[in-house]
Amino acid sequence: MGQYSRKLKKGARWFYSGQYLGQKYHSKAIFLTKREYAGAERDKLKELDELARSPVVAISLLDLFTHRLDYLNLTRNQEYYRDNKRLCKQMLQAWGNIIANDVTKRMVSDLVLNEVKRCKKENLTNSRPNKLFTAARACFNYAITRLGIEMKNPCDGLSKLPEDRSVNFIPTEEMITEVKEICSPAQQLLIQFVYDTASRINEAISLSYNDVADKHVVLYTRKSKNSARSPRFVPKPEYIKPGGEGKVFKEWDAYPRFLEDKVKSLKHPAWNWHGLRRRRASIWANEDMPLFQIMMLLGHSQISTTQRYLFSLGIIKT
Repeated sequence: MGQYSRKLKKGARWFYSGQYLGQKYHSKAIFLTKREYAGAERDKLKELDELARSPVVAISLLDLFTHRLDYLNLTRNQEYYRDNKRLCKQMLQAWGNIIANDVTKRMVSDLVLNEVKRCKKENLTNSRPNKLFTAARACFNYAITRLGIEMKNPCDGLSKLPEDRSVNFIPTEEMITEVKEICSPAQQLLIQFVYDTASRINEAISLSYNDVADKHVVLYTRKSKNSARSPRFVPKPEYIKPGGEGKVFKEWDAYPRFLEDKVKSLKHPAWNWHGLRRRRASIWANEDMPLFQIMMLLGHSQISTTQRYLFSLGIIKT
């Protein structure tokens, strides 16, 4: 440990330099006071001590992806987990089970561009390539921040591709009725609940009878990545009765894909569970419901989010 001062025109300034466990270190800045320098040196020594206790080791892509997927399986919903599992498999197929440090920026760029070419052949947007890029960046950030791997994220300096935006499709009442007519009673109930409450599908299938009261139900969602679930209250539909046990929609533990299959079989324009949420939001807006109330019912944390949401439906509301 070395304490040094340097006399400048504006007065004395401090910096540190020394050696810890055979490794030299020094300050990368000059500090105004001795107290500031001492605190910075303590932080530096703590960092060197942690590196000594947990030496940096190389990790293969398979081990990295497995570790992160285990984490996602415990902390995120199953749809997000399965989506990332598919993307990790795609990266392994492209790069092989190499050491994570050996992945270069060029490899990431080529992977994304190949996905762009594949999507163009199928007349798809850049949504899939951007998901692939986001998953790759998240995996390498996980290696750096959570596993302590000393490496540079090969995604640094790269960015998502532009995506064309269009007005989101809203299914008509006739389309929703036609789909319900070819569904089982349990499927019809789930469709009606999502439609009446404008809930997200994961909120609906997670609904427990413990969250069903006489006049409202409590839906839970995450406001941002890795945040705790936040509750919101929505009016209870009459056909949902309190007093049961376990989940209300016991038939589904994961994303129900039957809706998309029914829509496709009827040769409707493509729409999914979120289309029901959009439909309900458009009805509320056209009924001149106050914007703040729509925000609360949709579970948005900011009113600007609700305005953008309605604008994507072709509705301007202030």
